[in-house]
Amino acid sequence: MEDSLSIIRSTVNLFLFSLIFFSFYYYILILFIPYSLFLHFISIISFTLLSLFFIFIVIKDKIKIYLLISFITIIILIEELLLISLYVMYGLILNILLIIFLPLFTNFSRNKNLKILFESVALILISRTVLVAFPSQFLISAYSMIILYSFLLITIVIYLYIRKIPNEDIRLYKGNSSLLLQIIIGLIVGIFIGITEYYVLKLKITLFENLLQVILYVIFVMILVGFAEEILFRGMFQTYLEKIIPKPHAIFLASLIFGLMHSGWLNPWEVILAYGAGLVFGLFAYFHDSLVTPISAHFSGNVTLYLIAIFFAS
Repeated sequence: MEDSLSIIRSTVNLFLFSLIFFSFYYYILILFIPYSLFLHFISIISFTLLSLFFIFIVIKDKIKIYLLISFITIIILIEELLLISLYVMYGLILNILLIIFLPLFTNFSRNKNLKILFESVALILISRTVLVAFPSQFLISAYSMIILYSFLLITIVIYLYIRKIPNEDIRLYKGNSSLLLQIIIGLIVGIFIGITEYYVLKLKITLFENLLQVILYVIFVMILVGFAEEILFRGMFQTYLEKIIPKPHAIFLASLIFGLMHSGWLNPWEVILAYGAGLVFGLFAYFHDSLVTPISAHFSGNVTLYLIAIFFAS
């Protein structure tokens, strides 16, 4: 019990320190810089560096591993910011280079956990490649996201099969708690996250003619999104990072990268909210030794966000 409380306390403390310092810094920034893409960039860069700074304050060993993971985090940050700037092509090139060279780099390591960790990052980045590569006309079509996330899930399944990674190794099983209890907890937590996210984003949706079709579409897409992203972030990246560095740090860093992948919303508070949600999902994944609660919460949060937006749009 003491160990569990220590993991929660360490993980949450890292996040709160980063959040408090960033909030103070952000409110100073907005006194001098009007809201713009530049402010968004400065905010995300600052929050990332603050988060990494607090990690380095508390680490005691394995400095090279932390430096390597921090370097990859910063490269992902640069890639994400390029993809939402005028230099999208450079972001796409960096994205493709990471996808190619991260798996190649792991061939020089005998550490299986490190190999799968970096390969999971490459899989995470594939979702960006797919989204950026398609024309905007395709991405706004009714079923584009279903097609794209189905492709991503198929890619994940093929990878797991080739690597011969059992479901238990990525927490894709019942775990150590009641299945029903995990689902209920996830759905309830997700609803609160979804409501909070709506008020952060003020998401606006243009309704299609058939409202029922839209609702069913949103639910189906969110099942795919939640399932795919939780396998990648909590099932693979976090789980294998836990085998290399202390668990609070693994949860924290996995959540940081998860937050950075939400930079495209052009709202620094959405990045921080996703970061915080990632911590919650990560803690549930660790304590239940299962992805059931994170997947349920991710699904419930996204569906709640979009259903509220649909309700106000109607």
